[in-house]
Amino acid sequence: MWKLRIKEIGFILVGSMFFWIADTIIDEFLFRKRSFADALFFNIPHHEIYMRLTTIAAIIIFGLVIVKYANKINESEGRYRQLFDNVNDAIFIHPIISPDIPPKFVEVNAQAARLLGYNQNELLQLSFVDLVPPETSPVLDAMLEKLMVDQHVLSEAVLVAKDGRQTLVEINAHLVDLLGRPTILSIARDILERRQAEEALRSAAQKWRLTFDAIGDAGCLFDRDLKIT
Repeated sequence: MWKLRIKEIGFILVGSMFFWIADTIIDEFLFRKRSFADALFFNIPHHEIYMRLTTIAAIIIFGLVIVKYANKINESEGRYRQLFDNVNDAIFIHPIISPDIPPKFVEVNAQAARLLGYNQNELLQLSFVDLVPPETSPVLDAMLEKLMVDQHVLSEAVLVAKDGRQTLVEINAHLVDLLGRPTILSIARDILERRQAEEALRSAAQKWRLTFDAIGDAGCLFDRDLKIT
């Protein structure tokens, strides 16, 4: 933080010196009343000194104000980026250009890159059309049409990773306004493992039912209150 402040102060001082030298050059080459050295240091009229010092003070004050607000913006952006990248779900942000032009992502988080095996810069060169199997493109088009009407859609989709691996995700998409432009915010949650676990549980229940029904004797199950379940 201290090095950053020194750097900022240095820029302000350089700007002040630049103004002083520029004003001297104007006096020297436009008015030609005295030598450059006199105009720079030795023979400066009082009103000129006051004007230069006042202007330099204004430059320093405005510079400090700008630096202060720039630091606040950087801190706010840093907190946003930290939260954005630490979300456990993949986040994709892309504007709506036209129905015929698939928009590239303008922002993705770190989880999106981890999920699909790309780095974030590579993902920013792609769109959802590049991430879904060609045969599922109609599903993507239907999601977009529903989103334009309802401004929110929850659906499932298959995304293809950089290495060709396919994963099933649940996409929670919202139509939002970003700087006056309609933009889609999509949150994708990997549900492949959950779906596999559900399928395994369903298969086990089906096998149990088949086994239970195949017993040659009559049978039933009771709960703790001896009620037949």
